[in-house]
Amino acid sequence: MIRGARLNDIPAFVELARAMHASSVYRDFVFSEQHLAGYLAMALDAPSRYCILVAEHGDRLVGFLAGYLESFVFGPETIAYDTAFFVAPDHRGTTTAKRLIEAFRAWAIDRGAREIGLGISTGLDDDRVGRLYERLGWSRSGVIYKQRIDHG
Repeated sequence: MIRGARLNDIPAFVELARAMHASSVYRDFVFSEQHLAGYLAMALDAPSRYCILVAEHGDRLVGFLAGYLESFVFGPETIAYDTAFFVAPDHRGTTTAKRLIEAFRAWAIDRGAREIGLGISTGLDDDRVGRLYERLGWSRSGVIYKQRIDHG
């Protein structure tokens, strides 16, 4: 089942996010339960701007998609982007990812988004995720370049 997250989902969300963090290119960054829980609480308190969706199987969270709305830099249109998207390894290859994406798209459209973006930046099955997005009717647009900074 796909649904909007609730405050009581935060502990399970944090544990699922910990698995995402540990397996991603961001694993060398600090993982802070407190920071993530605070972000989630803030986002859940602002549902007109933030979308926090969870996928539930039985009594277990097996995926999430978090996103937000913002104004386009050149004009008044609204755009939506994902912040984090993850499906537990034992639920990949099911309809979980597709249903999360569809729910995020519906949320963004209901709020007037003119464009919706889904990124791939974690280094987790990038090609496979890209093929999924394309099968669902999304188009590739640009590439992200990164540079890590060592502060000593």
